[in-house]
Amino acid sequence: MSPNLDEVREWLQIAWEDLITAKLILDHNQTLLRIACFHCQQSIEKSLKAFLTWKDKYFEKTHNISYLLELCKVYGLEFEFLKDKAEIMTSYAVEIRYSLVSSDITLKEAQEAFDIAEIIYKFVKNLIKV
Repeated sequence: MSPNLDEVREWLQIAWEDLITAKLILDHNQTLLRIACFHCQQSIEKSLKAFLTWKDKYFEKTHNISYLLELCKVYGLEFEFLKDKAEIMTSYAVEIRYSLVSSDITLKEAQEAFDIAEIIYKFVKNLIKV
């Protein structure tokens, strides 16, 4: 089967929107670092899902970055620098969003999350060119 290019474009569009949202927060309201990190995680997740959709590879409904990376690895797409960060990036999807405990995320950590999300988005977008 060939990939559903409309679906690929949709994943990329939403990944871009999450990335821009994180950037706006980092630039204009640094009291919302948890939310910025959430959007970084979402951008990474959706970028990887865009790649997998482009490859017509089934993936389970998940926020788990490690799982998605393993699926991408089959196609030679490896983000070694992200492997070490996959667990923390995955935690930005749920734990920090629904935790009643105040988050201690620093501006440096949030900026690092953004940098990773931006690298992955740009890499995937350039790779699949839809």
